Amino acid sequence: MIALTNFGDPAVLLPIAFVLFLWLMHLPKKRAALWWLVALALCVAVTAFLKIDLYPCPQSAQLRNPSGHVSLSVLVYGAIATLIAAQFGHRQRLAAIGGIAALVIAIALSRILLDAHTALEVVFGLGIGLGSLAAFATHYRPQPAAKFPLRRLLLVTLAVMVIFHGDTLYAEDFLHHLNDYMGLEPIACL
Repeated sequence: MIALTNFGDPAVLLPIAFVLFLWLMHLPKKRAALWWLVALALCVAVTAFLKIDLYPCPQSAQLRNPSGHVSLSVLVYGAIATLIAAQFGHRQRLAAIGGIAALVIAIALSRILLDAHTALEVVFGLGIGLGSLAAFATHYRPQPAAKFPLRRLLLVTLAVMVIFHGDTLYAEDFLHHLNDYMGLEPIACL
């Protein structure tokens, strides 16, 4: 389970997000790159805000720590599925979307099975990721071929996944310390 959940770690996903941004910047119309940054900022900001805000909730609360692994996985892997769906045929599109959906669901389940999150925290992560992905996907339009074909982007993405798999970014500890420092009270505990 740990090996699976590591594919959802920000240490893996943020470098992939950067590679996606670079690829989008090579498209003739830069608007897609701007919307990618908006979606990424939205996902990270909402997840971080909720982690900071809900941290002081009692340990018994079902929603204390929305899953950043899940929210970022939905956004990053979902964006890859969006790019594939826009450029490839029906079979490749279905295979890519199905495979990516299976990976994201497996990451979400691994977070629950590892007792890293409650089911409600994973659902909140899914919601944040889907909302952020919608911000990108609704504004992405297929464009003439980039200087670097999508197949190269996919190969680089796989390489990044292999290189950074197993690394961990401890952003959550920083956010909890930030809350402790600021002495914030939660808006609501569930």
